[in-house]
Amino acid sequence: VVSKYSSFQNIKGFTSNPSLMSKSGIKSYEEFIKKFLSISNNKPVSFEVTSDTMEEMEEQAKKIYSYSNSIYVKIPICNTKGESTLPLLSRLSSQKIKINVTAIMSFQQVKDVIDNVNPEAEIILSIFAGRIADTGRDPIPIVRKSINLIKNKKKFEIIWASTREVFNIIQANQIGCHIITVGNDFLKNTLNTSFVNLIDLMPSFLDMAKVKNQPAVDGMSLVPIMRGLKKSNREEVYLERERHCLCRIDDGMLAGYPMRAVRDDEFLYIKNFRPGRSPAGDESIPGTPSIYGDVDGGPSKALLIDNKDDPAIKYYFNLSFGIRPSEELYDIKNDPFQLHNLAGNVSYQGTLKKMNTKLLAWMEKENDPRRNGGGDEIDRFVGTTKAWITKWGIVFEDQ
Repeated sequence: VVSKYSSFQNIKGFTSNPSLMSKSGIKSYEEFIKKFLSISNNKPVSFEVTSDTMEEMEEQAKKIYSYSNSIYVKIPICNTKGESTLPLLSRLSSQKIKINVTAIMSFQQVKDVIDNVNPEAEIILSIFAGRIADTGRDPIPIVRKSINLIKNKKKFEIIWASTREVFNIIQANQIGCHIITVGNDFLKNTLNTSFVNLIDLMPSFLDMAKVKNQPAVDGMSLVPIMRGLKKSNREEVYLERERHCLCRIDDGMLAGYPMRAVRDDEFLYIKNFRPGRSPAGDESIPGTPSIYGDVDGGPSKALLIDNKDDPAIKYYFNLSFGIRPSEELYDIKNDPFQLHNLAGNVSYQGTLKKMNTKLLAWMEKENDPRRNGGGDEIDRFVGTTKAWITKWGIVFEDQ
């Protein structure tokens, strides 16, 4: 489960507890933690102490935190005898051990923790909103007051814990809760990673409105997926780019940067049809203020350009502004930020050929003018917009 979700960008961390470990038949806590850390992609992870006495909890907390500074040690607000752990929380936080204070059921408990821990420590306060609701109380005022209480404490965060339904995610987001925890069973029933296109929105809205005799469109309604009637509409998506910005000169004319791509669950394949052109735009265009005009101006762009010869910056400059090869292939799961082009890797030639064949077949089906090496007529259309992207912003030219 952890390995599956560790690459998901919208999942920011993980948590576990002794009851989940027992349910999974785990025998060695130490081995469990080490295995967990090896597959969690360096995201924050909360591990709970298993003892019920203050002395043993303190000893366990120190040992658990010693495995990695990405760990938050989960300490319940009180033990099974109802004894407060506030003195323990104070001692651990004074040692800058990251703590997840769990099983909080009231605003007073939140206030007590804040009053007793080191204000410079990294603290998560897990409010069991679902269990509070189970007692007939509304958890929202408690969570909201807690968020307001720590608004000036930059290292403190509030968790909406014991989630019961999808609407809890909306509620937590509406009141500005920092984190919401959900279980694997919850995610399996609510998280869908199928491919979606903006053109799917119109047929989806028409379906929701129960409109009959809908017009024929290229998009596909998402309603069957949302209702669990099917898993996906597509096995892959196709992408294309042409004249986003005419900020490079080729054959004496201002030109675009034609690309086509196909992406499935595992790989992204990109075909650059004019690899001799600069994808970011030319460094300059005579008679204009354009500077790498296909990249919006701002501090990051300026930093990279001004320090492009710095060995510490040069790699990032080339990633952003360098020439690209005619083919690019990226392993989405193992390289989610697409930094390592595998097109020249011998081990991936079969995948490269498969993705290339798939893309070319789609281009043929769509009568793409770039198929078979064509498409120069697209570049010959005269651009009318006179706006030039600079290092820091944009300059509009009067007509």
